[in-house]
Amino acid sequence: MEINTKFNVEDEVYLLHSNKIVKAKIIEIHITSFNNNKGPYMKITYALSLPDKYRTQVEEKELFITKQELLDSL
Repeated sequence: MEINTKFNVEDEVYLLHSNKIVKAKIIEIHITSFNNNKGPYMKITYALSLPDKYRTQVEEKELFITKQELLDSL
């Protein structure tokens, strides 16, 4: 099995946090993989270091490489 993630540990990313755009650093990557009744399932989440919080878990779909990419997604 090969697992590819969009981001790596130490990458800086943008996300919405408390209704604001913030920049955060990825400190851990968590991968959950199992089989359910619909077949194989994999979930990738990231632990982030935020300005007001040392650690929070978010899904890959909530993170963006640039602030503009985040704005374009809204």
